[in-house]
Amino acid sequence: MIMLTDFVYRIHYLFYLSNVPKCNYKEKRDGKMEFIMTLFVFLFLLAISATLNILLKTTDKKDWIISLLLSIVLSITIVAVLGAT
Repeated sequence: MIMLTDFVYRIHYLFYLSNVPKCNYKEKRDGKMEFIMTLFVFLFLLAISATLNILLKTTDKKDWIISLLLSIVLSITIVAVLGAT
């Protein structure tokens, strides 16, 4: 009895998957979503670099500018690379 219900469940599952419309997420992603992803990654990287600046006692103005620029470049690169996959 268990094998029969398992077989029926598998057939139902395959039939359900064959009728589900396919969705291409790369086509549906727009500029707003790209901006939100980039902003999230930027804030995350900025938080890490700010913490490291404070812990390593590098709090000069040039160190903060370097951290900001590095966070911008890395966030755009990370979103571009992960968004392409």
